Amino acid sequence: MTTVMLARLLLAALVAVAAIWVSRRVGERLGWRPAGPLVVLAATPLVPNLSIALGFSTDDVLPIMGVVLGLATIDVRRWRSSGWPGLVIAGAVLAVVAGVVSSVANATSPVDGLSMALKSVGHLALLGLVGTVAALSMPGDRRQRVVAWTVAVVGTFEAAFGIVAWLLPLPWGAGIEPSRPLTSLYGKVGGRISGTTGLSPDVIGVIFVLSIPLTVALALGATDTRQRRLWWLAVGLQFVALALTYTRTSLVIAAVIAAVLLVMARSFRPLLLAGAVVVVMALVTPLGARLVGDANDRMALWTSAVRMMEDHPLTGVGPGKTGQVAADSPDRYQVTPYGRATSSAHNVVLLAGAETGLIGLVGTALMVAGAGAAALIVVVRGAMRARARGSSNAPPIAVAGALAVLGFLVQAMTNNLLTVEVSSVMATLLLGTFLLPARPLRQGVADILGFDPALRGRGSVHPEGGGQGHA
Repeated sequence: MTTVMLARLLLAALVAVAAIWVSRRVGERLGWRPAGPLVVLAATPLVPNLSIALGFSTDDVLPIMGVVLGLATIDVRRWRSSGWPGLVIAGAVLAVVAGVVSSVANATSPVDGLSMALKSVGHLALLGLVGTVAALSMPGDRRQRVVAWTVAVVGTFEAAFGIVAWLLPLPWGAGIEPSRPLTSLYGKVGGRISGTTGLSPDVIGVIFVLSIPLTVALALGATDTRQRRLWWLAVGLQFVALALTYTRTSLVIAAVIAAVLLVMARSFRPLLLAGAVVVVMALVTPLGARLVGDANDRMALWTSAVRMMEDHPLTGVGPGKTGQVAADSPDRYQVTPYGRATSSAHNVVLLAGAETGLIGLVGTALMVAGAGAAALIVVVRGAMRARARGSSNAPPIAVAGALAVLGFLVQAMTNNLLTVEVSSVMATLLLGTFLLPARPLRQGVADILGFDPALRGRGSVHPEGGGQGHA
């Protein structure tokens, strides 16, 4: 065992001990034991991704510890009441079957098969446990508050860390991905903010997509003037850091979600200020050129994934194997009419199809559709309630959480976010916190179509979403 591997194992052990300590202290301080594991799960982005073995890395520690600690604080006998959407359950079953078949069919050795199974089936199982732990951490309004605060604080820390790393280069280039040749950034800025994760700026970009809506909701709902100003400052820092990731999709999604929340709250001054921040960033950095000038390689990557599905429709090429397979047959998988495909498919559905075949593609598509439908129901009902009130009240925080999940799903169509531990755990935590127990799709649509403001307060309509009267 190398010195580097020992150092990473030691880091993993220290993170696990810290998770136990933090969970206990938070639970004691708040007088609510489930708060500790929820905070541990929400802190997932703070640990960098350092590979150890069999696909296991240092950023897996907090999610695993959060699940283990969480299972000890909830009533696991109530697991049926977690209320996962039917489409998500059906999709997960198909994805698990596809993952097992693909791992067995493409394995070159028992260890290789185990590694692929952990990347597919093991990863999905962990996400399922993360969402279930969150959903069963009752009462729902309390878990929503704890998760919203923690995610907002983590997002703000990542923003501050990234801005410092961008302004004052840190040792070993921490927090920054160097600018790549043939982009509008090369030679103009040192790099793009990547945060503490050590992963692509696209990953920290989607973390901001998840944290900014919750921070905006906390700012809108704050009654104390000092606290409200601090939250708005946190929103500003996160937008500046997001702009410095130069991740176009994340910036557009976060801006649209923030605008929706501000319009729902009839709060237009922050909307103008946020717009001014983005405009200034576009003028003083290469952001503007990046937004309109740089081409992307998505069509090439998607074409490569489709070809892999055509060649391996039943088993795919194996979880985590698309890069290797493409490198082995570059004429087939890297050379496309849209340019050279130099990475895996930046689309969670197409990537699942390339890795695990058509069954995996259908399963992942169902999971995305189920989560998206649950989020849309919460958002639409919340918007209708806000319109019925006709006042400038802040929207329910569950609406912000649902919008954040929708933002994640939209960006997942252009990035591999479901297979990345950090981003998928954070999105699943928000799904379990703000969308579960999910109202059945048919009932949710009926509620929206038959909405009546007079029902407010009678328990028939729950625009606040998950955890509010569905347990």
